[in-house]
Amino acid sequence: MFQLSAPDLNSRILGCGDGPAGFTGEMNRLGHKIISVDPAYALTKEQIQGRSEEAQDIIINYRKARPGKFASSYFLDPDDLPRRRLQVMRVFLQDFDAGVKERRHITDSLPSLGSS
Repeated sequence: MFQLSAPDLNSRILGCGDGPAGFTGEMNRLGHKIISVDPAYALTKEQIQGRSEEAQDIIINYRKARPGKFASSYFLDPDDLPRRRLQVMRVFLQDFDAGVKERRHITDSLPSLGSS
């Protein structure tokens, strides 16, 4: 999705506003150094999961109402979007506690990263 090259992946990567995405956990598992920053990380896993589930229907309905606005070749069928979102959320939630402890998931936001 990001078209990152091997040299990109071997450098340090900072993700801002990542929310409940599995990228940081997946890349960490593969030995890469990724730090993800989002104000949502101040919430508990359960709160993040709840908010993600609430957003699911909104996103699906928005996509159905505007089919030309999305890269439909990426998803197998209309039900593939929610399946993939849930899969990514599970990866994120499995990694979240360790990521917070290891400072890979950091609560902060732009434009003041690190100033708080």
